[in-house]
Amino acid sequence: MTGLPATFVLRFVFDKDGGARRGRPSYSDEFLARAPLRLQAAASAFAAHYERLRDSRFPPAQSLITAFKHYRSFPNAPTLLFDEAFYLCCNLDGIWACQAKALQLAECRRCGSRHLQAYGSGATASCAFCNSRRCDDAADARHGAGRETPRSATALDTRLAALKLRQSLKHLGASDRIIDVLMSGMECVDPALRPPPPTQLVHWGLPLPLQRWGSYLNTVRRIQYSLVVNQYIALRDAGFTPEESVVAAFRHLETKFRNDSPLTLDRCVEVISLADARWGVHAAELERRGCEACAADYLFSRRDTSPQPCPFCLLMRYPSQYRGQRVAASAASDMATQSKAGFPVDRVA
Repeated sequence: MTGLPATFVLRFVFDKDGGARRGRPSYSDEFLARAPLRLQAAASAFAAHYERLRDSRFPPAQSLITAFKHYRSFPNAPTLLFDEAFYLCCNLDGIWACQAKALQLAECRRCGSRHLQAYGSGATASCAFCNSRRCDDAADARHGAGRETPRSATALDTRLAALKLRQSLKHLGASDRIIDVLMSGMECVDPALRPPPPTQLVHWGLPLPLQRWGSYLNTVRRIQYSLVVNQYIALRDAGFTPEESVVAAFRHLETKFRNDSPLTLDRCVEVISLADARWGVHAAELERRGCEACAADYLFSRRDTSPQPCPFCLLMRYPSQYRGQRVAASAASDMATQSKAGFPVDRVA
């Protein structure tokens, strides 16, 4: 305002007792009104993306970051800083740095675009999108931050679908590393959002002891892993993708072992990777073997130096090992019957 150099202001205005505040100054309520039309249109486009994510029940922080990344993916869009985007989100929801809502999105009566305006104000006859068309840079404004184009809407839908998929896998208890493994092979995920495929086996915690598979794992755990792999193979052979098959197999069996030894999706992915040579595993380390006594298919490790007998037979012989449901020999026989080929599977939702 004064035209004085910044060094002069710092030297003669501030002293040791009252120094200049560090960081970017806080934005005032007039930030949006004083911004150029192109930046107002860009802020409205960002706010529309943010509101759509919030309506999909994503948390504010995740919605802010995702909407900002989506906005910055367009090279010709006007420069919108992250601090400015944060300020807009605060005023839209009345969170973080704001105690109450100060901005809202309204639909323009002329062009139908959703634009930012003061909270509680009525409909307007024009908006930043309409006015920007009258300026010399109207073409850039429409291309970069104008009304949401089909390409912009499709890109946001793709990013939103990937977020919903990641959130659904987290609800199943999967870790971030296992989620990246599963999403790396999903064709429904946009290639730009798809994690790179793993180059080696991905596991959470200590890896499974393949040399002591039969002696280290208890009987119930061996039955669980055998049922998961059998269910997975049945779904895969029915035409489902490997990622859909592993999720559906886990959902089907996870509820049946909650009281004794609960399953985890991370371990199920590791076991299926070793049995089907997928997701970073180049050669199968686990193999299915048919039991002649009970006709069940169970897993055994090719590296196991002291292989153990069929776990289904062991459970039928000693049913007290299964503490959760206290199943008897007849229930163990049902488990063996369900592990046979042709066991009916649930279709993936």
